[in-house]
Amino acid sequence: MSETIDLIRTMRFELRALISRPQNYSTGFINFLKGVEKVGLEDEEVEQAIAYIRQHAQGDVWSWTEALVRDQLKNWRMETWQGHHSGSPLQTPDRSGADGRRRSRGRPSLQGPERRQEARQRVQAMSRDELMAALSRLIDEGNEAVINLLTE
Repeated sequence: MSETIDLIRTMRFELRALISRPQNYSTGFINFLKGVEKVGLEDEEVEQAIAYIRQHAQGDVWSWTEALVRDQLKNWRMETWQGHHSGSPLQTPDRSGADGRRRSRGRPSLQGPERRQEARQRVQAMSRDELMAALSRLIDEGNEAVINLLTE
């Protein structure tokens, strides 16, 4: 605790400069929103997402927790996704480039264990309906590994 207090005293001038600029709060909040995993917030969606959070989060802005904002942002993403895909099976946007090769929206450099870990995290964040639709799609595409696993 005393280390923290000493650090605050040492950095008080820098902290004062950061706190005194209102745009720093906005920039920090937007960066936080963009960093929420599995949402993939794009620059052109920021205002719409913030409006949704303001409408659905209870209490004043200063009382919001990170968990509350994260949950509301994920709810917003689900609603925007459902609005675009209502009544249709799980679809992912076409991310193929001009050369026909698939581009990743996330981190294309991930390989091997890192890529599997990210996939596990994404699966854990999916709803039951999304998982069922994804499995059905894999079966429809003839993914033998999935078919073999399900029919064992």
